[in-house]
Amino acid sequence: MFHMNQTDEGIFVSMKGIMKNNGFFKSRKQKDFVLKAWGGLGSYEKVNGWLDLKPGQKTVTLDYLMVWASYGSRSQVPGMFVFVLDENGVCSQYKVGGNGNLRDGWSPAKEKLRLVWERPTDVSAPNFDEVAAPVESEPESQWIGAVGDKLKDVECTVIGVNHYTPSNRYSEGVFTHLKDSADNIIVVWKYIAEKGQKVVLSGTVKECSDYNGKKKTVLARVKFVEV
Repeated sequence: MFHMNQTDEGIFVSMKGIMKNNGFFKSRKQKDFVLKAWGGLGSYEKVNGWLDLKPGQKTVTLDYLMVWASYGSRSQVPGMFVFVLDENGVCSQYKVGGNGNLRDGWSPAKEKLRLVWERPTDVSAPNFDEVAAPVESEPESQWIGAVGDKLKDVECTVIGVNHYTPSNRYSEGVFTHLKDSADNIIVVWKYIAEKGQKVVLSGTVKECSDYNGKKKTVLARVKFVEV
């Protein structure tokens, strides 16, 4: 059974998480933290010399105990996990065995160095330096006129037809949401047309309301022509 201290166990889990992402950091924040906090952690120059590290690569070495039984320190054999890091994430993981035990002394052995995992070569690293394309904000709806104004020949597109149950519960109510050419929202308390259809409206402004942060103009005595 493997035993690690709590700190090393947390780092081990984090390294495994990066490896599940094809060995690449998942964000700029994770990259900056890992390379600053753990890059070169517990690094053994002797073991590093066995790995043929490339320029810019660092190692994170975590110690563990393999406990075979409960009868003493001779049954506890140390070992090491070595993670090789570069600027993109985890390149590889090695397991390092050695000679000896916890009571008699232990030292890593090159012949007991084993490659456990290596980053795939057919995947591309993410570029956290790319500037994300700006997200175009939705045009803000405005009220059309004031209460009592008469609007004539307003070209609109139906964006939704909603059904509701009136308070008398004996009939079904319908109201239609529309947008004009300037993306102003218009509400008519009756069926006008199906979603996506274009119409020309005339009517009287009954109400200028604000619902969910959007200004809506409610029309009454509406006449319309489907385009």
